[in-house]
Amino acid sequence: MAKQITLKRAWITAVLIYSVIRTLVIWKIFAKYGVNQYLYLFIDAVSAYFFAIYSAKLIIEASRTHYRALIKFLALTLLFNFIPDIYVLATANEVPTFILQSFIKVILILAVVSAFSIYREIKKRRIKSGS
Repeated sequence: MAKQITLKRAWITAVLIYSVIRTLVIWKIFAKYGVNQYLYLFIDAVSAYFFAIYSAKLIIEASRTHYRALIKFLALTLLFNFIPDIYVLATANEVPTFILQSFIKVILILAVVSAFSIYREIKKRRIKSGS
């Protein structure tokens, strides 16, 4: 249990650090197109915290095969993953097509990498537990 708490805290910390780095990138690219970097940081930090919590719960529930909880945590993980990106897409004005397309490609690539990482962690836990 103590190991699980330590891992959960490390995961939350890593996700929040990533959130700050992502905010700096968004600030550099989208500030001139009307995206408020301070509001983005707030939205991203809050979303990152809940993303970290629910993605950890998603992995735990998937390894226990509680499918109702699994669906709930999957939905919440997806929601909190995409809220900051939706904010950027909703508030950015007159963004050049190349930048917009690149941003969407990065979102999709990171979503695929994230999904693969979660799947791999779930598979590893299921093998470990013998499910």
